[in-house]
Parts: sequence; structure tokens; C-alpha cells
Amino acid sequence: SLQVDPFFHLPSRQVAGAAQRVLQTCADVLDAGVDDAAVGDAEDVRRLGRAVAVLRSILEALLLQSGTGLWRERAAQLMGGLVKAAASLGLQRGGRDLLLSLALENVWRCLVLLYRLQGVDGLVDNTDASIPVDMEFLSSALETSSRSSVPDILYCISRHLPSHLSSSTEQQRQERLNTVVTLVLGCVEECNYRKSVTQLAIEMVLSPAILADAALCRGADNPVRRFFHRLVEFGTVKRAYILLNATARLTSIWRAKPAAGALAGEFVEELAQLLVLRELEEDVYQQANDNERDQEMNAGKEETEARPEEGQSALLRILVLGCLCDLFRHPDDGRNAKQAKFLMSLLTRLFEVAAAVDLRRAQILTSPDYSCKLRAWQAICVLVPFVNVENVPLIQESVYAAMRVVAVPSVRYYQDTVLAYLCQKFPDVTIPFLVMALTD
Repeated sequence: SLQVDPFFHLPSRQVAGAAQRVLQTCADVLDAGVDDAAVGDAEDVRRLGRAVAVLRSILEALLLQSGTGLWRERAAQLMGGLVKAAASLGLQRGGRDLLLSLALENVWRCLVLLYRLQGVDGLVDNTDASIPVDMEFLSSALETSSRSSVPDILYCISRHLPSHLSSSTEQQRQERLNTVVTLVLGCVEECNYRKSVTQLAIEMVLSPAILADAALCRGADNPVRRFFHRLVEFGTVKRAYILLNATARLTSIWRAKPAAGALAGEFVEELAQLLVLRELEEDVYQQANDNERDQEMNAGKEETEARPEEGQSALLRILVLGCLCDLFRHPDDGRNAKQAKFLMSLLTRLFEVAAAVDLRRAQILTSPDYSCKLRAWQAICVLVPFVNVENVPLIQESVYAAMRVVAVPSVRYYQDTVLAYLCQKFPDVTIPFLVMALTD
């Protein structure tokens, strides 16, 4: 068997030379063993599995070394052989017995390591086009592989997704992304919301390129909104970290990429729901199970920025409100009308929540009705400073309608705050209205 430790005691040139020779041997074994493994002989499958295990050890050692780049031809050859190996092994009795599961797990892990080496050295680029991989193949691979390989397969999908979407028409991009969204949501549900799988799905679908594509984010039934809406449903049931991570990812891209921020109005229904959502309590028992499942599942995940800690669901509304304030405070040229429409649509939904809940029969301050009403008015107080003078009459009518519903003093405080701000900023419009309303 191959020992990895000696690599750490050799100069980089010797490491590269030894690695190249072993990689060539592994590539030859892959090319010769794929056809034999497809026949179904157990010894051939075992031989192929050993070759892939050796390849995995070499690639893991290379990933920890500096200056041990792979040549483009060798990487493409290895990737092609690994894809063929995954296809042939997947045909063997569904890939569910122990021998095949281990071999397939190593195959997908090797593919991920090659991709990560590509990112480290920058010497292997544009290899995606040379590999015969499509979403149908990757979808079938998810069905025939064990759950431990799901993060690696999702990582491979994420690497091919940009080229899969770019070389197509607008309608084809929507259809293809719809297929991918259905696929990854199925993985999230099947893997019982495992953190590594969920985070890969979030990073894949909520990417800067996708969120900035109007064809993929516009419309009531766009695939990105369907994905985020489903994650909101997941997060509000049991696992708050799903909702927190997805919201943090979405708002950070909106802030950093103006083209993506211009499409934030397509998610107004989900944003209004998040703004009135009661703080979620993390399921401690289930969180422990998720952590236990992911202890050895760093596969397919590169180093990323620090994410919010689990259990901090109180940050959810702060993330959303902070992002919205940045979008409304600094709109780009030509986006003022769109942002004003987005703001009014969001405020309209918040006023509907504020007016729909009558606290006459629910005076308990910890009740869900009270929480929704209070949070709706808090969000209105934060957003109303961005209202233009043209929309003040509509805001006044909404405030007046909401104030006719019975509320407790802590809620009426925010109502008074909104009216006081409008009187201060728009006295010519608001004070005559307020004098008239006070006669009622």
C-alpha cells in the first residue's frame, strides 16, 4: 500500500516527479480496468478500487504541497477515467454493496480533489469541456451512490453548472436550472438536512452569476425563488441554520453585486415573511446529529468566508433589514423607480400583516399574533424613511387602516413613531391628514 507520510519529507521536485509517475500508472489502470469492471468480476472491481484509493492518497498529498502542479493533459486524462469508472461501477447492482460503495466514494472524492488542485495551482483550467459529464449522468449517480458521496457529487455539479447554463437560450437556462433545483432540493430532503449537503446546495444555486441573471430570477415561479422559498419552509420547521445561512448568502450577494441587488424585488414575499418571522430555537438534539454526520464530510467544500454561528436566529431580521437599507439608500442610476416599487410592495405586505392581526382577544405578549404584529411595525419603522413624497398618501392610508385594529401599547408606540416621522419629513402632506384623522 502507498504511504502518504513520506511526501512531507521530500523536496517538491521529487514529490512532483513521483506523483506524475504514480498518476500515470493510476490513469493506465483506470483505462484498463473500467471495461473489466463493467463485466462484473469482483476481482476486477477490487483492482479498480485499489487504483482509485492510491490515486486519492496521491491527490490528497499533492493538495497539501506547494508547487506540485498537474499538467493539463494528465488531469484531463484522470478526470475522464474517473468519470468512466463512476459510470461503470454505478451499473453494478445499483452500487449499494460495500465494495462498490467504497470504490465509488473514492472515485467522486478524487474528482473533487482534482478540481481543488485546479483552483490551488491554476495550471488546470477549462477541463470541464473535455469531460463527458451531463446533468443526467450526475442525477443518476446520486441515485446509485451512497449518501456519503452526495457532497462530492453536488460539488461536481456546481463546477459544471456555469457552463451548463451559459451555453443555452433564456428558456433553456430556466429549464436547466429548474432541473438542478429539483435535484439539489431532493438531496437536501433525502440527506435529512445534513449541513454539508445543504451548504453546498445554497452556494450552488445562490451564486452571484445566477442571482444577477434576470432570466433566472424574474417571475413568480422563477427557479431561484422556488429554491429559496423551499429553504424558508425547511428552516422554519426545525433547522434554523438553514434559513440563516441561505439569508446570509443571499443578502451578501445583493450588497456586493448591484446587478443582483436590482432583482431583489422578485423575492418580496419571502422577505416580508422573514421580517415578521419569530426567532427560531435551534433543535439541539438534531444539531448534534447533523454535526456527527458531518465530522468527516468536508468533501467538496473549499475554504470560504466565516459564516454565522448556528443558534443566532435573532440575526435573521437584522441581516434582511440591513441589506434592504443599503439597497434603498444607494440605488444606482436608472433603478430609482424599480427600487421605489420594490419598497412600496414590501411595505404593503407589512401593513397587511399589521392590520390583519387584531389583539382584542390575544393580549398575551408572547403569542404568535403579537410577535408578527410587533415585528411588522418594527420593520415599517426602519423602511419608512426611504419613502418618496409621491407615496406618502398611500402610506398614510395604510397606517390609518392599521391603527383602527386594536393593539397593545408596545405596538402603538411604533405606530406613533411612524406618524411622527412622516409629520417631521413631510409636514405639508401629513399634518393636514393627521388633523383630519384625529377627529375620528
